[in-house]
Amino acid sequence: MLIGNSDGVNLKSFIDANPGSTAIIDPSGTEVPVSPFNELVYYSSMGPALGTNGIKPDVLAVAGGGQNGDLIYMGGQSFDPLGDLYTATGYLAAAGTSFATPLTAGTAALVKQTHPGYTAAQLKSALVNTATQDVVNDDSGFPLDILQTGAGKTAADLAIQTNVTAVPSTLSFGALPSGAVSKTVPVTLTNTGSTPLNLTLAVVATTSSNVAKVALDKSTLSLAAGATATVNATLAGTAPSAGLFYGAVTVAGSATALRIPYMFLVGSTVPANFTPLAGDQNDGAVGQVLPDGSVAFQITDANGVPIPNAAVNFHVNAGSAPISLSQVSTVTNAYGIAVATPTAGATTGTYSIEGCLGACSSRNEFEYTFSGNIRNTPAISPNGVVNAAVANPGTPIAPGSYFSIYGTGLSDQTDVTTTAKLPAAIDYVNVSFDVPSAQLSVPGHLVFVSNGQINAQVPWELQGQTSAQVKVTIDGIPGNVVTVPLANYAPAFFEIGAGVVAAINPLNASNPVITATNAAKRGGVIALYANGLGPVENQPASGDAASLTVLSKTTALPVVTIGGQPAQVAFSGLTPGLPGLYQINVTVPTNIGTGNQPVTLAIGGATAKASGITVQ
Repeated sequence: MLIGNSDGVNLKSFIDANPGSTAIIDPSGTEVPVSPFNELVYYSSMGPALGTNGIKPDVLAVAGGGQNGDLIYMGGQSFDPLGDLYTATGYLAAAGTSFATPLTAGTAALVKQTHPGYTAAQLKSALVNTATQDVVNDDSGFPLDILQTGAGKTAADLAIQTNVTAVPSTLSFGALPSGAVSKTVPVTLTNTGSTPLNLTLAVVATTSSNVAKVALDKSTLSLAAGATATVNATLAGTAPSAGLFYGAVTVAGSATALRIPYMFLVGSTVPANFTPLAGDQNDGAVGQVLPDGSVAFQITDANGVPIPNAAVNFHVNAGSAPISLSQVSTVTNAYGIAVATPTAGATTGTYSIEGCLGACSSRNEFEYTFSGNIRNTPAISPNGVVNAAVANPGTPIAPGSYFSIYGTGLSDQTDVTTTAKLPAAIDYVNVSFDVPSAQLSVPGHLVFVSNGQINAQVPWELQGQTSAQVKVTIDGIPGNVVTVPLANYAPAFFEIGAGVVAAINPLNASNPVITATNAAKRGGVIALYANGLGPVENQPASGDAASLTVLSKTTALPVVTIGGQPAQVAFSGLTPGLPGLYQINVTVPTNIGTGNQPVTLAIGGATAKASGITVQ
């Protein structure tokens, strides 16, 4: 069970001050049995390393997931409510191999804190050479080998305690050719402690070969404090028949026993694995190469050794979006990889490409269908980025306020924001603002997306800038870049009809909208809704709603007239509880006529287009 650090400190202090106190476990709680652990999750990547045929992964770490769906309690992002791993509280439970990396990086940071003089290679040794060997099955119960586990599972406590490092931390002899072999890898051992050490070294084979073996030129080694020495590990003999051979060099006598894994492979010419590498599930654009740049696959034998010069084929299936292939491989390269460059035609729709070992046929077990979608490139119209309240082309938009983008292909779907906090993307659509001279690159926070229009909030971070480069991107496909003028003040009234300002009676619990049949009263207070009123106190983050408890008032006071007479301003700022919407509470002058009356607004040296309101 996990609690926060502050709660833990408070609990410990209470126990220390109140010995013998009775604690009651919540009777409504339910014990949840722990499912099998130390199992490799099925979607983990495996070796050998491309090119070197060396040991990969280096180490394992906790990821969660697997057949039992176990989750890890962790921190999450609170920036984008529609983004992955969003949490308003800062914490959530999730699973995935992506989380093994930060856990390992955190262990490396702890080792560096304990041993500040360690080099990067020594930090790697501390993690790799102290890894435990308790992950022996995957989550389906199948046994594992070094291609899946690497050196083993990261153990933070052992890594921190180590006082001997080995560089390199793994011994990869690669894939052997047939015949005699002799390969030597020198290993530098360093005593990082403050006392002399007497070390004992040995080779322990997990899978053995009688014709090619790993041997050491030293079985014992004395190291003074801070001293280094080299031990040579040599693989010699005759290459055995095809297979995977591995084990470890063990080092005893240090604070933590070290295990330096070794591996060598002997390839076969028998294909066993067809691995898609690129080009699948791409969202491409008409007339362009698919985002991955190629469709590619790799052919390897049963132990992951690449099979070069194998005959391959690529075939474009009939589909709604035409695709042409260029630079097409006819045989696999030295890494067992075949590639083709796909370019979309002029039609949107889906694509389908077959990649095959040998001829493509319905009975070929070594083939894969690469598929995805082709869309139009998003295009912003000339002068298509405007103030959302008044579409005046070429006029500035203001940070913190709403703007609209007009164009074509701006979204595959029509959708609106479903969260109180405005998201950075809707349906894989996002809008970016870049000011290269200020080294700024920030997202707009979206309200609405469709093929021809996007509504969003200008990021507050752009205050003080005079222009920004704006573009729309759909699932990684960028559109054209347009330069848009910015100004801290770009006032405009929101309207509910042509020439009719958006306004309500804020003193009425039902907040009735001011219309011709529900006219504003002279001497009464109304709330006018506007855009672009500039900087505010208590400024919220971009996309966030204004506070309900501490008002976000504009730093400048607007000048409002109704019917040609000054209207007293009681409040000017962001509408509490909403993101980016300005509200001005004013008293309707008593000395004006009835019926439709003009409304004007000026702030920060800028004047809004006049609107109107019905007065009784």
